[in-house]
Amino acid sequence: MGKKLYVGNMSYDTSNADLEQMFAAHGTVESAQVIMDRDTGRSKGFGFVEMSSEDEAQAAIAALHADAATAEETDWVQIVEWYDELVRLTDNPVARLNRAVAVGEADGPRAGLAALAGLDPALPRHAAVAAYLHERDGDPVTAARLYAKAARSAPNLPERDHLTRQAARLNAQLRS
Repeated sequence: MGKKLYVGNMSYDTSNADLEQMFAAHGTVESAQVIMDRDTGRSKGFGFVEMSSEDEAQAAIAALHADAATAEETDWVQIVEWYDELVRLTDNPVARLNRAVAVGEADGPRAGLAALAGLDPALPRHAAVAAYLHERDGDPVTAARLYAKAARSAPNLPERDHLTRQAARLNAQLRS
């Protein structure tokens, strides 16, 4: 059974083949359908893509999210909608964590923190996500503490080093 994703904010010129091609680079597409207006035969600007597995659906979300040149250019509302669909289908806690980040980008850091509040703090990278959202919310003291906590449980050296640098950066700003 595949994982169906809602795709919105599409160009009205997007065809089923275009939609399939966009996602096929990230896994096996079981189906891709642009929703057409019954009366005009024109695209309604949204559609659905069904990937063959949850992992491929997550990979497609991550890759298509990374297509934007900057975080500001990312269609965060679309990313939240994709994570909503993935969470509805799988109830995967990592997808919920990723959704909290996307909510924080789409609706502001407090909304992201609210989405994070319902998740198990023992989840991998929970502290890192909380640190990022607290920093974006203007709370560098909490963010620095959480970055340091996240660094202590980082699964690899590059991630640990990055999180340690983030904590040090904020602590240096707080001292000056």
